[in-house]
Amino acid sequence: LGACIGFSGSVFTEKVQSDVLVPIIPLFWHSTDLHMQVMAARTFGALKIAVEKLTKLYSHPIPTLEPEDPYLKCPYPWSYTNSTGFIQQFSYDETQILRDRLIFFGETVGDAAGSKICMKFVRHYSPQAHEFCASKGNTPKLITYNSLPGGWNLVVMDALDIDNDCFPQRPGSYRLLSEISVLDRQPLKETITSLIQELHNHNDGYVHGDLQDTNFVVRDDKHFMLLDFDWAGLIQKTHYPMYVNRKDIRRPDGAWDGQKIVAEHDLDMLNYLFHPEQDVREPAAKHRRIFSEGSLMVI
Repeated sequence: LGACIGFSGSVFTEKVQSDVLVPIIPLFWHSTDLHMQVMAARTFGALKIAVEKLTKLYSHPIPTLEPEDPYLKCPYPWSYTNSTGFIQQFSYDETQILRDRLIFFGETVGDAAGSKICMKFVRHYSPQAHEFCASKGNTPKLITYNSLPGGWNLVVMDALDIDNDCFPQRPGSYRLLSEISVLDRQPLKETITSLIQELHNHNDGYVHGDLQDTNFVVRDDKHFMLLDFDWAGLIQKTHYPMYVNRKDIRRPDGAWDGQKIVAEHDLDMLNYLFHPEQDVREPAAKHRRIFSEGSLMVI
């Protein structure tokens, strides 16, 4: 087949973190494949620069971090830039119960209030859909949305007081809709459905794409908040990511990897929230996935 080359990098702390830095590059390209040749040349150029910097770094004693430093378990950004260009410093809480989902909590530093904030690190997000729902009072205020190196984005929003303990619910706090019985959910049906329909009609139209019960939180006065806009985007231009969970989560028939997210899918998901006894889906066995022209199809 010929020679190929690729590069990975590792960081050794309390556990080994290894990441692929570049894709595997074949070194047997066709003479007319200039794109592949440029990719290889830039990769070797970057490797040369990295080796020179690492050689200089390792020529001196390297300072070590104390193992008990809690910030080793949090991402590197300690600040964000707001819409006016102001750089706001923040700190991370010592305990991070959602770190495996790349969701972190902390508070702003240097301002008088010391506001509690939530930081989420995502590959894809729709700040437009988030801001619209926030304008209706049904999503935490979006403070900023910053692009980070490597294709990541930092979403900063107000932190909610979510009570995950046993009943009775702490006054003023929110509880996951998944912990509320179907009968007790019914008063929320009209207001939640209305919000989603307004989202579908906002500007060119947006979909949420993942309206499962764990993405809603409800206060004891029946005020709700909608979370998780990772899959959200413009109608007919937004697609489901890979590995859509259809085993543990009930989803519409068209909700498959790579397929378009349409408004009807959102409404079907809401119907499952309030009427779980209704199931008109086709058996999953009738669907099979095929790849064609670099895209995923379901037939």
